[in-house]
Amino acid sequence: MSGFWNIFKQYFLIDLLVYGGFLIFVGIGVSNDNNWSLKYYLLYFGLFIPLLVFITGSFGLLKYEVWRPTKIRKKLALKPFTYFKNRNFKQFDRYLIGKINGYYVCVGIEWENYQKKPAYYYKVLYNPKSLGRFITLNEFIKFNNELETNSFYINPSSIEKSYTRREFSKLQHRDILKDINKMIDFLKMNELNSIDYNKWKLSLSTVDDLESEYLSEVYL
Repeated sequence: MSGFWNIFKQYFLIDLLVYGGFLIFVGIGVSNDNNWSLKYYLLYFGLFIPLLVFITGSFGLLKYEVWRPTKIRKKLALKPFTYFKNRNFKQFDRYLIGKINGYYVCVGIEWENYQKKPAYYYKVLYNPKSLGRFITLNEFIKFNNELETNSFYINPSSIEKSYTRREFSKLQHRDILKDINKMIDFLKMNELNSIDYNKWKLSLSTVDDLESEYLSEVYL
């Protein structure tokens, strides 16, 4: 039931509120009007609201839940992703995950509903509590300044690099491996240790909140 509600809330509820709100607003405006033909038009429009909501919501549902994931899976079947698949990286819907030099590495495509175009990325995961705590704001700033020359970005649980589709299509797997090894060297140098992938996932909500807090401080 919760799955159905989440889909309805994401793809149908807003349209229902917009169309319904518009109908109520106009209906109040003409409530004292003697123009019955206009009132009939509003009545007919109200009867068609469920159909309009179904059409617009279904379009969004198909676009984001069917077409887009299918397109991502097809992209993951192409080079340079195939190099990692052939080396026992496990495939999920939007990314591949495997180990290189003792660290879990994720190579994939991020394409959320708010993004017009996908972002291609690879990242190395590390234990957010490697130092007995999360990295501090000062460390967050310091590390990212040091990584800027390679266009790497570090957050409280991973270090990554992102590309547009066109940029990523020009990469060879050797280019990606070179960057990944640089990331791992940086993590080791700063005593940011590896972590099991499933344990890493458990920390994501806390890490995301902390990253947002740090970014808000940096860009004040």
